[in-house]
Amino acid sequence: MGLSADLRFRIRSTLVAIILATLPCYCTGLVMVRLARYQASLPTPTPSPTPTMTATLTATAIATLTTIPTYTQAPDTPTFTPTETATATPTATDFMTPTPTHTHTPLPSDTPTITPTHTPTFTPTQTESPTLPPPSDTPTPTESPTPEST
Repeated sequence: MGLSADLRFRIRSTLVAIILATLPCYCTGLVMVRLARYQASLPTPTPSPTPTMTATLTATAIATLTTIPTYTQAPDTPTFTPTETATATPTATDFMTPTPTHTHTPLPSDTPTITPTHTPTFTPTQTESPTLPPPSDTPTPTESPTPEST
């Protein structure tokens, strides 16, 4: 039961068209896998708030009115003349506005550590040593030559 050459050519052409149509999907999948591996190797940024101070200067003027009495004495009539003096005192007011700033802080990485090893140590022990008896005043018998008789 053989297939005709025309039918075989049509099946072969259909299978080649299906393979060529799916190649872009395979290539896209490979690119996505590589991108995912690259993204996984990057450290995750951790935002940490950093306080920032902003100074604002506010000038305030305060007017002070001072009355200084002045006496002018004429020969016949005394005259009272008040004098007014205005004084302005500027004051400065500091105002700080905190501004949050995000700073990238990398996560800690694995650092190899050295494991301690056992080092043998020698422990001194007490050993008894022979001791001599204390000296005494008792004479010790010794052999002496005896004279021979003839």
